[in-house]
Amino acid sequence: MNGLFFFWVVAPILIPLAAVLFSCLMLLAKSSTPQRFLALATAPATLAASIVLAYQVTGHGTLEYRLAGWDAPLGINLRADGLSAFMVLMSCVVGAFVTLYAVRYYFERHEREGRYFWVLWMFLWASLNSLFLSGDIFNLYVALEIMGLS
Repeated sequence: MNGLFFFWVVAPILIPLAAVLFSCLMLLAKSSTPQRFLALATAPATLAASIVLAYQVTGHGTLEYRLAGWDAPLGINLRADGLSAFMVLMSCVVGAFVTLYAVRYYFERHEREGRYFWVLWMFLWASLNSLFLSGDIFNLYVALEIMGLS
C-alpha cells in the first residue's frame, strides 16, 4: 500500500507536535492570541485525522507503521487496531472540546497563563495519541515519559 495510506497512523501525533513547535516560537510574543488561533486550527485537523484513521482501520483492519523503516528494537513502531483507533478518536473529540472551552471561557480572561498552556496542552495531546498508537512496550514507556513532561 502507498505511503499516504499509512500517513493517517502518524497524523494524530504529528499535527499536535507541529503545533507545539509553532507555539514555542510564538512564546516570544506578548500575547497568547496567535497560539489560540493555532490551537483552533489544530483541534479540527487532529480530529479529522483521527476520524480518517478510524475509517481506515474499519475498512482495512490493523495498520502498522515503522517510522523511517527501522524495526522494533531500534525504531518506533506505531500500531492502530480497533481499540487504539477508538481511543485516539475519543481523545481527539474530548481534546477538541477542551480546546474550545479553554479558548473561549478561561484563557480569554487569563492571558498570561494561556501563553504556556497551549504549548503544554498540544504536547499532552500528542503524547496521549502516541500512547494509544504505540506498537511496543518501549515506545509505550517513552510516550508515558513525554506525557509526564507536560
